[in-house]
Order: sequence, then structure tokens, then C-alpha cells
Amino acid sequence: MRLTSIDHVHVYVDDLNEAVKWYKDILFFTVTPKYKFWFDQGGPLVINNNDVHLSLFKRTSQSIGNTIAFGTDKTTLMEFIEHLRINNIQFSIVDHDVSISIYFTDPYENKYEITTYEHFKI
Repeated sequence: MRLTSIDHVHVYVDDLNEAVKWYKDILFFTVTPKYKFWFDQGGPLVINNNDVHLSLFKRTSQSIGNTIAFGTDKTTLMEFIEHLRINNIQFSIVDHDVSISIYFTDPYENKYEITTYEHFKI
């Protein structure tokens, strides 16, 4: 499978406003207008510094840790879905309106997402 990048990392925070300020002041991240609708719908607040993206989530019951999201193309994503099925790996598929992502964990409960922005109907 050909991954093209780390697309983003899920970061769980206790206070979104405080986190936005910290990431702005310290790492020069700003809110990504293109993905603000996800936050408005109850999802993550995406921030970026150039091509580096973080998805800020309000921590509710999540344990400390992150989800690493890799980027790829539609064909590779479809091939990887079949790869997961053959290897009996549990996964879920989510349509994010502008992207499609699959979610799964490794045997050590580390969370992973693979996403493509070549949107298609599931």
C-alpha cells in the first residue's frame, strides 16, 4: 500500500479555546476555514500550519493518546480495505462529505485512520 503522507493527527484537549490559542501562539497554527463545517457539525476543529494539520477534539472520555491519519488515493484506500478484510482486521468507514476515511486499531490499541480526499459514494 502506498501512503502519501501523514494527513493529520487527532489531538484531544480539555479546553478548545485554550488549545487554539496555545497552538497559535507557540506553533503558529490557525483554524482551517475549509474544514470549519466539521466543527460546526460537532466534529473536530481542524487547525493548520501550512500543510501540517491537527484535528482538535474536546476530550470527554478518551484516554490520553492520539489517532494518526495517513493520506492516500481512492484506489489505494479500496485496496487497503480488502487487505484489512483478508487479515480479519475490524474497521469502520466514514464519509466526511469531502473525504472518506477508514478507522482501525493495531493489536496494542493504537488508533489509525487512512483517508482520501477523492470523495466517492460508499
